[in-house]
Amino acid sequence: MEGVAFLREPKVQELIKALLDGTIEQLEPAYSLEKGQHYPLVETTLELSTEEANELLERLVNTGILAEKITGTILNCPECKSTVIRPINACPRCGSSNFERGTLVQHFSCGNVGFEQYFKQGSDYICNKCGDQLSLKDLGSRWVVPGRWHHCRDCQLYFEIQRTQPLAICVLCGHNFDMREAGLSETKAYTLDPLVLEDIMSTTGVTEPLLRMLEEVNAKVDMPARIIGKSGMLHNFSFAFTRSREPENFVGVGDIIIRAAPLTGNEFFNHLSKFLDIEASQRFFIIAGAKLDDEARNLSTSYVTWKGPIVHVIEEQNLTQAIKQLIDAINVAWEDEPERKESELEVLEEMLKRMKGEHLEKY
Repeated sequence: MEGVAFLREPKVQELIKALLDGTIEQLEPAYSLEKGQHYPLVETTLELSTEEANELLERLVNTGILAEKITGTILNCPECKSTVIRPINACPRCGSSNFERGTLVQHFSCGNVGFEQYFKQGSDYICNKCGDQLSLKDLGSRWVVPGRWHHCRDCQLYFEIQRTQPLAICVLCGHNFDMREAGLSETKAYTLDPLVLEDIMSTTGVTEPLLRMLEEVNAKVDMPARIIGKSGMLHNFSFAFTRSREPENFVGVGDIIIRAAPLTGNEFFNHLSKFLDIEASQRFFIIAGAKLDDEARNLSTSYVTWKGPIVHVIEEQNLTQAIKQLIDAINVAWEDEPERKESELEVLEEMLKRMKGEHLEKY
């Protein structure tokens, strides 16, 4: 398969591992005069040129490894396509960009118009043309302050700011153009597509320490795994393994979730339901990059039997560190696994009765 072969390329594996273990948290664009929109983290981490980095990201999108998200649009020069442009204003009469801006004052009696600094003397307003003192009681009748305006130094026109023309100049090539003629460039961010994370983890070697540890104790491993539960439903897990031990096999299953947003109670309950529906000695839930929210965390600690939690939850920002913690948890689980003395179903039924009783006591 072309996608798998592409995943095995060294630069591709290096980038994906950096995204998985948190070395690169997100692929957001940056802007520079020479390069325009580019991705410096990809360039520096993989030692690629801007063109090579952009090509790699596009290939990863086309292969289905990265999910592309348009985050906005930016204007570019219609001549050279550079995104480094500078808005400019111009006089609507002569087109000059040589102007000043200030608060305008207009004296009706003599027709004097000018900026506030030419009228104000201390705390008083005095017309610098006729010498009249402009009192506040006459504001609106003998003189007015229209607001912030522009004054063209070339043709002496006073004009309102909103009447300026939407012009721009390209910093790179010097082309002047109407902003309405500017081109549009999409800004893009890239994330790992969650639908292919299972294949990515196994192909890029992130889970190799886990596989190596399980193989060393002659465990049979499926990654990902599909298991039929007691209800008859088919459930998908990130991994499952069996290890021979007397009098019965030790069976472990787990889900590995990678995401930025906290996992909600409803989402965690869906995973919990899968775990409770299968016959497994131990269940492991790993969330990397985020944490459980309060409701989900309460669920993770509420389902406890005499031998500990039904699901071992690992919350870790770094996926590589999460795998290490998972290995430790598995080793502890099968070394300390006692003989089962009661079913988890009975424990849950007893817990449900207690919860109902506490609810009735409130009324």
